[in-house]
Amino acid sequence: MKKYLPLLAVLSCSLTGCSKEISSAEAAEIANDIRNTVINPETIDTIKVNYSASDHIEGTNDSKVVDNKDDISYKFEASNKRNYLHMLFKTKSKDKIEDETTSDERELWIYIKNKTLYQVNRVKSVGSETKKYTKIDNYGAAATEFVHLYNTYISTIYEAARGYEYLDLDKFTNIFGEEYRKDIEFSEKYFSKKEGNLRVATAAKIDKTYETGVYVKGVGTATVKWNEYLLKSAASAYTLKVSDGTNKNDYRRNYTLTHNVSKFFIATYPNLNKYALENR
Repeated sequence: MKKYLPLLAVLSCSLTGCSKEISSAEAAEIANDIRNTVINPETIDTIKVNYSASDHIEGTNDSKVVDNKDDISYKFEASNKRNYLHMLFKTKSKDKIEDETTSDERELWIYIKNKTLYQVNRVKSVGSETKKYTKIDNYGAAATEFVHLYNTYISTIYEAARGYEYLDLDKFTNIFGEEYRKDIEFSEKYFSKKEGNLRVATAAKIDKTYETGVYVKGVGTATVKWNEYLLKSAASAYTLKVSDGTNKNDYRRNYTLTHNVSKFFIATYPNLNKYALENR
């Protein structure tokens, strides 16, 4: 593991700031505190969440030649004081062997502009795209409806901003999965500087030939940060090579994940000239 320690040191330095290193037990306590601390999502005035993940497997898997890549991403932007909501979801799957690609995009804006409430929808799949919007011209009705919609969606955005899925530190840092856990070499560091603040950095590798003839080799890193009980960023990346010597299973897998949260964004608005107005 020695040759991976410089990489972990770089990750650690980028995380620490004024933080002090803590034990894994202390980190688990802080993670539990973050999980159990209740924050009213309606008090979050402005927030932006970006998430993306990519999974690519290439080679032979269960005697079948494969070259598949799956991508998923979403973006949430919400500002109560600006009367603005924006949500974008994207998925894409590409099978190079079968020469097939499927994709889907769904985008929603809800905002008040010139005292008018707009709800704008865009849906795009392979070969087709629809763009529609509705509006409420009465400002009193528009303001009331926006508050209702904001309170409806902010809970979903809040969940994405907490990073609960990473609070199981043992599971998140186990970046190769349970199948090979006992043979993975880990180097982990934990940092904190105040309540609701936690930094985790992990480097891992596996290089193992099993009695069955299966050879597994991989390297990876994972980092995650919380500040003021909200996720700040998470990132994971690994490369895994599996070979059984018979070509029944001989593949390479590359995986990346990024997840960022901030309390600032610049609002963008759709060009309604390209959307069809629908009556409410």
